[in-house]
Amino acid sequence: FRTRFTSSTGTRYSLAFASVVTREDAPAKPRPEPLWLICRSLGVEPAGALMVGDFRLDVLAGRNAGTRTALLTNGRAATFLPEAPPDHIVARLGELRALLAE
Repeated sequence: FRTRFTSSTGTRYSLAFASVVTREDAPAKPRPEPLWLICRSLGVEPAGALMVGDFRLDVLAGRNAGTRTALLTNGRAATFLPEAPPDHIVARLGELRALLAE
């Protein structure tokens, strides 16, 4: 499942994934371990990473791991935990290119 989902999502959005971590590999969000595992595999410090997600637990996981965070709303109203606001809010995946250039 993991390979099929990653491949179809990457093709749909013209993305390539250097590392994929699922619940089979680490505890579920909002625990920080999955993000730390990805950062280690890429040789990146968490502070230099950007966690992108479409749910408030994604943002909380990023905060817990020490990454920057972006909430993807897909055009809907942004909902997040008041105690864990995202660093960025984007409506569409395409907006991430500008964030990554910063």
